[in-house]
Amino acid sequence: RFPSISARTLERIREMERRCLAEADHILTPSATLARNLERICAEMGVAPARITVIPNGADRLKAGPRPHDAPQRYFLYFGALQPWQGVGAAIAALPRIADLDIALVICSSQPPAIGRALMARARRLGVAERVHWRHELTREELAPWIVHAVASVAPLTETPRNLKQGCCPLKILESMAAGTPVIASDLAPVRELVAHGEHGLLVRAGRPELLGRAMRALADDPAARDAMGRRARRRMRRNYTWGGIEQRLERWYRGEVLGTRGASWRMSRARTN
Repeated sequence: RFPSISARTLERIREMERRCLAEADHILTPSATLARNLERICAEMGVAPARITVIPNGADRLKAGPRPHDAPQRYFLYFGALQPWQGVGAAIAALPRIADLDIALVICSSQPPAIGRALMARARRLGVAERVHWRHELTREELAPWIVHAVASVAPLTETPRNLKQGCCPLKILESMAAGTPVIASDLAPVRELVAHGEHGLLVRAGRPELLGRAMRALADDPAARDAMGRRARRRMRRNYTWGGIEQRLERWYRGEVLGTRGASWRMSRARTN
């Protein structure tokens, strides 16, 4: 995220990370991708990887409400922050590939308008500014109907260390699936943990607007397929990723692994003392 940081500072940060990993009793992560990276680092350090546990993020079904009164007739949706690794520029660049379709891209940014100026300028250069509709800093209640009534949501994450090595577990994907809205997302390891291509949405190679546009066209032209994907996505969420279920898994892990281990260590310590 900060490529200008000096090598000396980076090494100090890495040393802090190594110390945290070495001294932690347990390591919890929301992504199997990050867990694999942590296991590799721990193995290099001689730290037991069995202490790493994956419990993903979750999402609850949204209360849709009526269709937004100012929504385009048909639209794809991006919602979230606008950092470079989110790949929003690829979604804008895909629009010329579907210029013959009467469909818009709605960007519900969690940040103020000034943050999106570069992306707005890109839309103007590509001649698609009128097809990109911006909404900023919506509340959860205001955002929900935009998700539910979209043709599909897009998550064009970039092929960068932020997404591949850190191992994200994107809430925008989970929340879209919980709403029964199919997802068009980058074909990255952390995304494949959540979305099966053709089952819950479509996965395309990151950084390829032409492939993103092709996937957008496929879902725009096939309402039966996208409805089926949306239903399967909602079922997957209901079975595996509701916040209630995630919280129960977290509580079981904490009581069994964390408190259980501490309790056993305390009892052994008392026995040696006595």
